Amino acid sequence: MLKGEVLVDWDDSGALSQTALMTAHDYDQQALPAQCMGFPSVVDDTISLAKEKLTQFLAFLDGA
Repeated sequence: MLKGEVLVDWDDSGALSQTALMTAHDYDQQALPAQCMGFPSVVDDTISLAKEKLTQFLAFLDGA
């Protein structure tokens, strides 16, 4: 993951979550304990979902 990359998430209403935007550095710091505890697939799934949501959001902006 590149430094400065932004992760985007949506709450249940479809609005951007206030706590969802963080730098890759902050995200990596939070992800480290999960990886150390043996849950790298959970972290990978979270990253994949965030990238998918960001792609959808960017596609929405392109169409707006």
